[in-house]
Amino acid sequence: MTPELSGAGWRVFRDPAGVPHVQGSDLKSLATGHGAITAVDRPWQLEVLRRRAEGRSAELLGPDQVDADHLSLAMEIELTALRWWKAAGTEDQQFLAAYADGVNGSIGSAWAECPEALELGLADLEPRPWQPWTPLAVHLDAHLLSGSLPEQVWRHRVRTTLGDEWGPVLDAETPRGSGSNAWLVPADLSVSGAPLIAADPHRVVEESGPYQPVCFSAPGLRVRGLALVGLPGVPHFGRTESAAWAITAAMTTTETLCEVTVQRRTDGLVAVDTGESLDERAVDLRSAHCGTQTRWVRRCSGGFVLPGDAGAEQRLLALAEGECARVLVVRPAVPCAPERAVSACRELLGAISVADVAAAWQGWVVPVNDVIAADRTGACLHTVAGSYLPAPCNDDAAAPVGAFGSVGSREPSGATHARGSRGSCGSCGSRGSRGSRGEHLDHVMVRANQRPADEHESAARLGCAPPHRARRATQLLEQAIAERGVVSHEDLLAAQVDTHLGTWPGLLAQLLGDRGPVAKTLRDWLLAWDGDMSADSEVAALFARWRDTFARELAASEVLTPLLASSRLPALWQPFLDPVARVGLALESIVVRGQRVGFDPRVAAVRALDSVAAEHPEAMDTAGSRSVENQPSWGLLHAFAPHRAHPELPPFTAVPVGGDADCLLSAGTIPGWGPACARVPAARVLWDLADPAASWWITPDPVDRGSLGSAPVLRWAAGEMDHALPGFPPADSSRPMRPCTSEGCRTVSRRWGGPSCPWSVPPRM
Repeated sequence: MTPELSGAGWRVFRDPAGVPHVQGSDLKSLATGHGAITAVDRPWQLEVLRRRAEGRSAELLGPDQVDADHLSLAMEIELTALRWWKAAGTEDQQFLAAYADGVNGSIGSAWAECPEALELGLADLEPRPWQPWTPLAVHLDAHLLSGSLPEQVWRHRVRTTLGDEWGPVLDAETPRGSGSNAWLVPADLSVSGAPLIAADPHRVVEESGPYQPVCFSAPGLRVRGLALVGLPGVPHFGRTESAAWAITAAMTTTETLCEVTVQRRTDGLVAVDTGESLDERAVDLRSAHCGTQTRWVRRCSGGFVLPGDAGAEQRLLALAEGECARVLVVRPAVPCAPERAVSACRELLGAISVADVAAAWQGWVVPVNDVIAADRTGACLHTVAGSYLPAPCNDDAAAPVGAFGSVGSREPSGATHARGSRGSCGSCGSRGSRGSRGEHLDHVMVRANQRPADEHESAARLGCAPPHRARRATQLLEQAIAERGVVSHEDLLAAQVDTHLGTWPGLLAQLLGDRGPVAKTLRDWLLAWDGDMSADSEVAALFARWRDTFARELAASEVLTPLLASSRLPALWQPFLDPVARVGLALESIVVRGQRVGFDPRVAAVRALDSVAAEHPEAMDTAGSRSVENQPSWGLLHAFAPHRAHPELPPFTAVPVGGDADCLLSAGTIPGWGPACARVPAARVLWDLADPAASWWITPDPVDRGSLGSAPVLRWAAGEMDHALPGFPPADSSRPMRPCTSEGCRTVSRRWGGPSCPWSVPPRM
């Protein structure tokens, strides 16, 4: 079979699903081939990501990106990447440089044929070459707002605007820009007799998505996993012939945020408390069709000054000598071992055991991950990898069980972690001993961004997810064990696409159960609703309409109007600080705690009910009947299409999906902003350690690069998964081939030629 792409020491084949299989003579050649095929498949994404990391995206995407470029420059993304690359060991430097070389070798020709470049008339633009540290810069910038910073900025705004007592009321314990499910079934409870890992990261999906399915093979090495676009290797989700791993966001405190008073003096701005002069420099930011803007970036020994909006920046510049102003200073967690900031990208490719996985994660910096791993011996591991800090010493941390004292935030008893995995707060890199050999679990491990039950570990978490997803996953998997004694592949897949929203039926009973609103028909429907958010549910659509209206009614309350005032931060912070959005995310906390501060949500709930009934009289024509067949289903309102990076690119075709933010199928909305999907599962994976061939994955990629006749997003929306072929074609055609013998392959792998699994190459042992 002729490779699609090749170079010195490497070649790339493509399987029927369009997944690239990179074969190389060593790790460097694999990285080069990986960079090359990524440039062929995703030249537009790579160019956008590189420009964002360099603070130059507005030149390509337009003036709306100037504020984001300003933030990237203020946080010194590219300079930090360069420092980390210089500190890295020779092998990591060569690995990153090889990936950049691969990108540079292919992106020029790929760009000239790139559909986005052609559509925008940019095909003649010559992309700048990637530097060896560009993958690091892309990775840092992509995760700039996925840590705790947005949550800290919001909590600071609540405290300074409404007072400390409002913190628990408006706390959502809700995922930030990223979150996920990751579950580990031990060998004794697995249908195959070996550990099972299932995971699905929840992210905002732009273009083809943040994850790229890819397979690697080299002498003594065979790996499949999901690469982060722009970064070599498969650090988040991957498996070798004998070990596998997956991650969720750990929801830790990744930086400190404080207000600093500065004063204008003859020689510039000075921090009043310390007398330290701020480092200030002007930067010119160019944007397409709108010329150049001059902005300022500032820093002090305490960290980076967060850029304000145009008014705030102008006030700083206009300060007369002796006048003061207040600024927000951000200090990221300092990596203990910057030379190992992304060593996991390379070292995980050679992992044989969970001890190797734990060792590879040592020194990892961002994002901070809950890592679960297992190997063929049955050993299991849970650790936290990344640089983070203890929880802030304010009301956020006063009650270690939940920031602001979250609603029922403790994880379910079945969702504990491996013995011996506990470590100290303020960790840098993987917790636990470097040579950890893992443990044999006697229960299913469920990680879903929930707050840990252990108070020591809980103290370093901020903005965890509510425990609902973790509880539902535990319930479903324990039910499977009770019925059949084991968890099967089908059980894990069914749980990943489960659309039960268990919290709201009870909340609706509190809000509407003792009232007799005019909209009796709608009230009856909602009170009889079982929480099903499947795509074909009409009642789920009516519930979502009511919830949106409820959030807007609450946000318009007089007591919350101070939040409508300017935050003095740029528009890019709007999704994190908008009062309607934040009230919508905190509805459960408001229902439970609102009356403590005299904020009774029940009146707004009834007003919202009457408003929806008045806006949709056709839904009330049944005069008390609970038939809503004439109403649009939830999937039609809640359709998903990946975001386009440029406003002039044609939109992708939307696909109907079910689920909601607190469902296991976490296709989340922002209540109050409408039914559109804000975040979705950006991938699904299933690894069975019994057999390397027992591997499945899918991403919501709208681009069809294979020969199956449909884009991956359609199979993703249908709840299907593709088989992650172990080698295509086999790296060594002289070796015998055999079918996967793992139990459950027949039903999970639906797209590969009938009732049996594809062929796999026996592992080298």
